[in-house]
Amino acid sequence: MNKLFNLDSPLMICLSRFADMILLSLLWFVCSIPIITIGPSTAALYYVTMKMVRQEEIKLGAGFFHAFKANFKQGIILNLFFIVVGTVLALDYLIMAGVEGTYGAICSACFLVLGIWVLCIMFYTYPLQAQFVNPVLRTLKNAAILCVRRPLNTVVVFAV
Repeated sequence: MNKLFNLDSPLMICLSRFADMILLSLLWFVCSIPIITIGPSTAALYYVTMKMVRQEEIKLGAGFFHAFKANFKQGIILNLFFIVVGTVLALDYLIMAGVEGTYGAICSACFLVLGIWVLCIMFYTYPLQAQFVNPVLRTLKNAAILCVRRPLNTVVVFAV
């Protein structure tokens, strides 16, 4: 019983990781309250999570805010891009869904597929931003390439 509550026991390591993930999720939520900062906070979340998976020593708060600051400008630009493109595609879909006939159905289906593709690109963008230092367009290009080249991974990420 004494070994169960030892700080190096598997149970305590698992509970510690669980508590770290809760704290990290709270940091992400608080930093994402202004909608415009979801991009940098998501990149910071991925940065700290990747460090934890690799079992590198990192202080959660300091590491999160360091990554948040490092990804702030690019994250805001990427987030604004996804908000604008997503809004335009959603409005186009809604307008075309109201058009009667096959033309409206085909156009609305195309806008729906494009919207899903942009969403899948967004799923890859923030992990790429957290891992690599690239310009905004290069990050978007790499995310689009990953989205197309790894269709099974993309479907799994989309489903999750």
